[in-house]
Amino acid sequence: MIDIDLAYAAGIIDGEGCITITKNISKDHQRRCLNPQYQLRVAVVMADPEVCKWLHERWPGCLKILNAPKYNKNSKPTFNWSISAEKAKCFLKQIRHFLKIKNRQALIGIAFQEDLIQKRGKRIRDKKGKFAKGNELQDDSIIKKKEAYKSLISRFNQHGCIWSDSLEGIPKSEKYYEYLGG
Repeated sequence: MIDIDLAYAAGIIDGEGCITITKNISKDHQRRCLNPQYQLRVAVVMADPEVCKWLHERWPGCLKILNAPKYNKNSKPTFNWSISAEKAKCFLKQIRHFLKIKNRQALIGIAFQEDLIQKRGKRIRDKKGKFAKGNELQDDSIIKKKEAYKSLISRFNQHGCIWSDSLEGIPKSEKYYEYLGG
């Protein structure tokens, strides 16, 4: 990937994108999800399809067309490009040095994903012997840590966040600080 494409992608993420950690709790009682599932996600939603298509060609993920709401005759359909988990981490690592506004969210997302891979819980097999998605036995400390990452990235996504107040819940020894050079 050439630097100009990486810089352009970073500009799109800074201006129109979202870097977040989502939390899903399954309501399907047959799956019996034992813990909430957390996932790093990068998304762009725009009315013009060209940018989302361009992103999808270079970083394949999910590309959706969302229909305009029927109650507003002036609105247009929107195009949504998103990537999650490891793909999102790799993408953020590529564009991180070009980000001006969302660099901190990218660092938190990268650290979250790397930490998540290292500390997975014990997985449970379903009736067919396959690993059941989301059914990992995790102790409270792992869930609290994931929630701390989610809370931290959410605080940075709010306008007017004060940096020094946002580090609560993530120990200084975590990878996030290593990325910051601290």
